[in-house]
Amino acid sequence: MVEALLSGQTDETASRKLGISPRTYSRRVAELLEHLDVTTRFQGGAELVRRCQPSCHHREVTVPQPRRTN
Repeated sequence: MVEALLSGQTDETASRKLGISPRTYSRRVAELLEHLDVTTRFQGGAELVRRCQPSCHHREVTVPQPRRTN
């Protein structure tokens, strides 16, 4: 998900690649933005890059687990 967000993929494209619905993908992005304490996807991408500096790989960023609903 982080890679899709950083590359600017649409929700439809990213969700299809991840095998989840666009609605689920959008919800998970919203949860990630909340976890990062930002309000826009652009800010989220910038914050992810900032947290990865100087040389870590984006997959090492800790992202929240999806919320479970019953």
